[in-house]
Amino acid sequence: MDFELRKRRVMSLRTAFNQDLGDVHVNAQDKGWVRSRLARMFAIDQGARRIMNHLPENPFPGRKEITDFVFSFDPDNTRVLKQMLDVHGWIRASQFGQLASVHAWTIVQHADHDPDFQEQVLKRLETMPGECAPDAYALLHDRVQVGKGLPQLYGSQFNGTEPQPIADPENVDARRLSVGLDTMAEYTVRISRLRQPS
Repeated sequence: MDFELRKRRVMSLRTAFNQDLGDVHVNAQDKGWVRSRLARMFAIDQGARRIMNHLPENPFPGRKEITDFVFSFDPDNTRVLKQMLDVHGWIRASQFGQLASVHAWTIVQHADHDPDFQEQVLKRLETMPGECAPDAYALLHDRVQVGKGLPQLYGSQFNGTEPQPIADPENVDARRLSVGLDTMAEYTVRISRLRQPS
């Protein structure tokens, strides 16, 4: 893995994004602008996280520098999304399209530095059936539960390659399938492969 190369790529995305951001509360009136900015925020988020996906589980020199870099984008992305939500409440799939809604959800899912915001969005989504994919809602529900130190329902949150505690684990696959997720066994295999060091 060439960390410096990937770092430069993500930084160039962020620099370009910041240069023409402007007044979010004003620009967010334009749904096309919202879609394009969310797509760029998503690209920054995923570009940074791809660096994390293949890190060894064991500590190594320079690991903290890499993880600090990856998570450094989350507060800025959260701040911009909050300003968008001041205008629109939520990035509804029915108004912005499913892709933009997924991009917004991803920013919320990774806003672990602001668990109150994550829970606020979760409660908001509970009042908007169909405006967030069921699997996305389930993953955010798990994220909020684990952040509060409670067992998760759908088994989506892992510590390394092991799932965090699950409520009623005997029925977790039934819950997962009900929202369009694969089984725990299949998901665990995918997580293990994803987190193999490159």
